[in-house]
Amino acid sequence: MSDLARWLDGRRPEAPPSLRQAVREAIERGDPGAGPLPERLAEAALHALGRVVAEPSTRTQALELLAADALLTYACEAALEEAAQGAPQAARKGRAAGPAGQGGEAGSEHVAAPDAVARLTSVLGLHRFAELLAKVPDR
Repeated sequence: MSDLARWLDGRRPEAPPSLRQAVREAIERGDPGAGPLPERLAEAALHALGRVVAEPSTRTQALELLAADALLTYACEAALEEAAQGAPQAARKGRAAGPAGQGGEAGSEHVAAPDAVARLTSVLGLHRFAELLAKVPDR
């Protein structure tokens, strides 16, 4: 079992089985297989989102869109966990762990979305986050 699969298995509460399966399939298609966990999750999320927007809209795409949303949420969670642990990846790259005192400290159960995105970009780096976003095709 990969580190990514172990990390996902530890998420609570668990997602419904159909969404868990869609997330795993999205990871199989879009996980680069190496690198920091937040980046791998974001890469898989944006790859899934790119598949959704590249095809004509159908009801069957709804689950893939939910999987993309879940993966991006997981990427934010992973970035927050890294930041709470001293952001080892960010420290290796010489970046700050991000702003504190905005609801994202270790132990905080409710995190504002802008803080989660700020921490994700802090861990990945703004340029890498922008590169991942640029991979999502325009409709």
